[in-house]
Amino acid sequence: MSISLHTVAEDVWNFMKNPRLEHLSPYFKANPAEIFPYLLLLDFMMMIPLSGFLGILGIEDMDHKVENLYSQPWMLAIQAVLLAPILEEAVFRLPMKYSYVRIFTACCLVLSMLLTFIHSERTVGLIAIAFFLIVALFHFIDQRNDNQLNAQIAPLWETYFYIPFWILTLCFALLHLTNFGGQFPLYLAPFLVLPQFVLGAMLGYIRTGFGFVFAVLFHALHNGVLVGMALMAQSALPST
Repeated sequence: MSISLHTVAEDVWNFMKNPRLEHLSPYFKANPAEIFPYLLLLDFMMMIPLSGFLGILGIEDMDHKVENLYSQPWMLAIQAVLLAPILEEAVFRLPMKYSYVRIFTACCLVLSMLLTFIHSERTVGLIAIAFFLIVALFHFIDQRNDNQLNAQIAPLWETYFYIPFWILTLCFALLHLTNFGGQFPLYLAPFLVLPQFVLGAMLGYIRTGFGFVFAVLFHALHNGVLVGMALMAQSALPST
């Protein structure tokens, strides 16, 4: 079986039309080093026109958190290429393959991230208590049913995988609305996070096909290229 941009794009498109956990051919799965360059090329073939579209909408004139880190390139690189890929993949892609532990891990990370956005410790505390009560209740019911509840959820998760897949992908995209510090019209929200929605779907394809580590690696490569381009463009601007 030959690997080309066309065959990779076709495989990604077929997955998007019907997201499922088992979707890669054995040959694709055994050759990630050959697939990755095409996936990265496909990624930026979509990102470039999307960026141009957002430029037409005037997105470049809006406040963005990344701009505040241009004067600290090492901090920007650490956040974008190391921290963000690991944390975001752990929250939004790790639980795509159902497991009690994976979902619990992702939820714990979400609770810790809430501390960044919710400044009320009481609110965060109540959310944490509610979460752990739900986990305790689930565990209690599962134990009462001889651990059958968890076993019953797994096949349902696989059958209706497209539901958690698109929910997690959408949540990943919406998280990036927090990057825009200023006020913006609500109708712009879907356009602001459209690149992240497309990236999230691509990362879901990689996570379910190749595994969690490969999704983190691809996310880091994607962010690294963008950060590198942004820093080079910034350094090319005349100093004032």
